[in-house]
Amino acid sequence: MAKAIKKKIQAGGLQDDNDNLNGTLLAGVYQIISDAESKLTTLEGKAEKFVGMKDKVTSAKQKSTAFLNKLKSENATLGVASAAVSSANAKEAIDRNNGSKTKGAQELVDLNIEIDGLLTTAKSFVSDVIKELTTSAKDIVVKP
Repeated sequence: MAKAIKKKIQAGGLQDDNDNLNGTLLAGVYQIISDAESKLTTLEGKAEKFVGMKDKVTSAKQKSTAFLNKLKSENATLGVASAAVSSANAKEAIDRNNGSKTKGAQELVDLNIEIDGLLTTAKSFVSDVIKELTTSAKDIVVKP
């Protein structure tokens, strides 16, 4: 998403645009993370079936909440009228590679780390289940 800062859509794809019009991009990022948080809330109730999974989901949900709260707390610079958010402020909010991450980018880094951990754990659970199912299937004897 950070690559879309100071860009507009043209027939050839993204092209440079005027600076200071990044508010709608940040609103889009906010909505995406808000939707992800909603899905994490749903998953949190079902994750207790798997050892260690609920902790991962809860942690990711906490990080998403921290990111959303950080964006809201920076509304003086990120929620300005006419979506006139500067590229510098937008980068501080959503560019994980930006030097300064004071407006939310650090929280986004933390969220990304938690989501990666959650995905790794989920992949491990799926692999274990598949392994168990294939092992169990070999033990089944079909009688003619």
